[in-house]
Amino acid sequence: MRLSRCPCFTLRRPPAGVADPATALLMRAGYWEPDAGETPLGAALRRGLRRHLSRTLGVEPDLWARQSPDAGPLLPAHGPGNPRLAAALAWAQRHVRGAKHLPRTLAWVWPAAWAPRWGFYAWQWQPRPWPRPPFALPQVAEIPWGPGPHDVAWQVPPAENRVPWPPRWVPPTPNPALPYPPAGPKPQLVATPAAATVEAVARQLGLEVQQVLKTLFWKARVPGPRGWQMQPVAALVPGERRLSPWRLALALGAWGVEPADAAEVRAWGAVPGFASPMGLDPNRVRVVLDSAALGRGPWVMGANRTDAHVRQVWPGRDFPVHVLAPLSDPVSARGEVLAWAGVVPPAWVLAAQVQVETPQGRRAPALSWLEVDAAAWMRALARFHHDEHGLVWPPEVAPWDVYLARLTPRRPRSAVQAVEALAQAVLARLQRAGWRVLDDDREASPGVKLTDADLVGLPWRVVVSARGAAQGLVEVRQRATGRVWSVPAEAVTRLLETEARG
Repeated sequence: MRLSRCPCFTLRRPPAGVADPATALLMRAGYWEPDAGETPLGAALRRGLRRHLSRTLGVEPDLWARQSPDAGPLLPAHGPGNPRLAAALAWAQRHVRGAKHLPRTLAWVWPAAWAPRWGFYAWQWQPRPWPRPPFALPQVAEIPWGPGPHDVAWQVPPAENRVPWPPRWVPPTPNPALPYPPAGPKPQLVATPAAATVEAVARQLGLEVQQVLKTLFWKARVPGPRGWQMQPVAALVPGERRLSPWRLALALGAWGVEPADAAEVRAWGAVPGFASPMGLDPNRVRVVLDSAALGRGPWVMGANRTDAHVRQVWPGRDFPVHVLAPLSDPVSARGEVLAWAGVVPPAWVLAAQVQVETPQGRRAPALSWLEVDAAAWMRALARFHHDEHGLVWPPEVAPWDVYLARLTPRRPRSAVQAVEALAQAVLARLQRAGWRVLDDDREASPGVKLTDADLVGLPWRVVVSARGAAQGLVEVRQRATGRVWSVPAEAVTRLLETEARG
């Protein structure tokens, strides 16, 4: 790629109004523009990431397909109507004929705000977790996924695997094992006028938010005595923590969860803004307590009365708790979700009439899925792979291998021609050897080109200058280590190959 033909502009200073340092780095290096989004440099980076993950997971190039836009991930609650799953099942209806014709992986891509995301479906007989691909990040955590900020994550817990099919109903029973002082003070009603938030309650009562147990009402689709049913849920989380909806779904064995609206909360007997399980029917509302609340108390909670809360509350003593499970993340957690994975429920595959003949009869193949957020992956890479001069891409995900900088002098004409001839010879040698080259052929000063080379962050920089051309030499610099070599033009590819092997 020739930079003179690329509408990509680097910035000497971070763009105004961009709070995320990783996004600012990508914009400074010309991969993203503040208003226009992805540039040709960014598109090349995204294609490089896709090639890397495709190699890692063994995706065949001809199995890539473009699917309809859908910003939401493939969560269990979406069901077979999800556009991407529907397209995969329709594809399977046409192409899956027998056990010997099961594709290893079907891959798709769809538009997103900054850069298209992509995903994979793997067809197999036994559901197996996806291998952990090398994201070229020093730390990739596997945490439950859900709305809101999180640590950088790779996998979503495959909650579908934990839900029985057909659904198995187990009558809920209160948890009697919660520790609390049996002889402690009884709950005390206190006035909290207009204090409908945790912060306002703590401020009025002179407490820390850690002493308030907030109640969040949700609806969950769970197994019932007559199949799947919507269940009212009161999730109890300490005031300084944030509820993870996915963890709530795991705790309940639910296909999906969604927040209740104010009218539903009132219908269940609670008062929005001052709600709690106090006085609610335990046979109607399932109470789930965050395990982060264990060993703490007594608590302040809503009184289910307008402008009132209750002190000296102990879950399990003053109201029943049906489920105790980890539900939350610290509010201070930061990061992005890179990818999420799981297994499509067999009933969905059967409903789409995707079956194959086996010696045991007709059956549905197992179908696992993996979705990757390309823009989040770019930001995470930028966050972990940079220095004070710019980005430092790992070789396996870099959009190009070599940044070729031509330091063309202003005069004399013979020196200009010598630099151009040597640069063309080096470029041809690199390309014949299979190295991907970003050719900086712009009419710019040497300082601009060398600064941009550091910002763009490719693994290798090759500089052709008038002084070097007079001796038939070029300068080779490794971006990650800063090591510099001065070698004959014909030795450049041999040097890169030797360093890459060793």
